[in-house]
Amino acid sequence: MFPKLQFDERWLADYENFQKAISEISDFNLQKELTEVLTKLKAEVEYIDSSHEQIFMTGKIPTEVTELRSNISTYRKILEEGISAYKTSIRPH
Repeated sequence: MFPKLQFDERWLADYENFQKAISEISDFNLQKELTEVLTKLKAEVEYIDSSHEQIFMTGKIPTEVTELRSNISTYRKILEEGISAYKTSIRPH
C-alpha cells in the first residue's frame, strides 16, 4: 500500500503553515479567497491519494493524475503568492 500524502509530515506542516498565514490576514476577502484555495489544495491531495490506491488495485494510472499534480502546483503557487503579496503590502515603507 502506498503511503498517503495527506498524512505526510511535510504536507501536514505546509498545510498548517498555510492555515496560520491565512488566519493572520486582516483583509477578509483575501482571507476567504485563500481559504477556498487551501480547501481545493487539500481536496487535490486527497484525490491523489485515491488515485494512488487505484493504481495499486488496478495496475493502471488514472488519466487525471497529471491534472491533479498540476492543480496542486497551481494552488500552492496561488497561496504562496497571495500570502507573500499581503505581507509585502502591510510592511511600512
